[in-house]
Amino acid sequence: MNKNFIGVLVFTVCAATALFISGVRAEDKSSKSGIQAEYVAPGKSSPQKGAEDMSVETPGKFKIKAPDEHEVFVRGIASGVETVTYFMGMEMKTILVEKRSDGTRAYHSGKIDGTVEALIISDGNGFNLVSPDGKPLWKINVVPGLTKIIDAANGKNVFEIREKKSDKISITGPGGKELGKLKFHADTRKIKVKDVSENELYSCHSSTFMHAPAILLFTEIPETLRYVILSELIARER
Repeated sequence: MNKNFIGVLVFTVCAATALFISGVRAEDKSSKSGIQAEYVAPGKSSPQKGAEDMSVETPGKFKIKAPDEHEVFVRGIASGVETVTYFMGMEMKTILVEKRSDGTRAYHSGKIDGTVEALIISDGNGFNLVSPDGKPLWKINVVPGLTKIIDAANGKNVFEIREKKSDKISITGPGGKELGKLKFHADTRKIKVKDVSENELYSCHSSTFMHAPAILLFTEIPETLRYVILSELIARER
């Protein structure tokens, strides 16, 4: 047999073998990255090297940050369950949403069968936030251009988020006291919340103009309930 022919044959077999091994390694590498991603809470690192950034890939993910880029609120989906993570001081809290057969949405502390913090009952013009035993706490009215939060105990403590322009909102507390303002920047798809002195307090990325982040200025509403209302408004794309 011609020696040149044998040389070419050996070279061809070796090259094919190398390509096969390279392909197997590439497939193995791709299987280890990007498909085993898990929900990663703020301040935590992913337990899997090379996993996807769920802050980008998780459907419905919504983050609100302080000016120093510290996350103060994250709403997303973890294992098919609506999950809200927020901070009370330096302590991270998590509440999960249970969708009940009667349409009620129950917010559980820590785990889906944990303590119920609040119940959400929808009505024609928004929703009601009630205690676990059914006591009305806050009534949230949603109409075009206006979101109003009313203390169900006396009907007097009223908080308003009112649209002034197509991209600006005024935020007022009981007695009409001005608390701050919200503006949607369409060019950067960013919402910024400022106090009355124009100091930026919170920001978030959003493709639409939303009222929800303004809720964070209503500090007279108990903190956990404030985040529940915020989560509900986001869920309703408000």
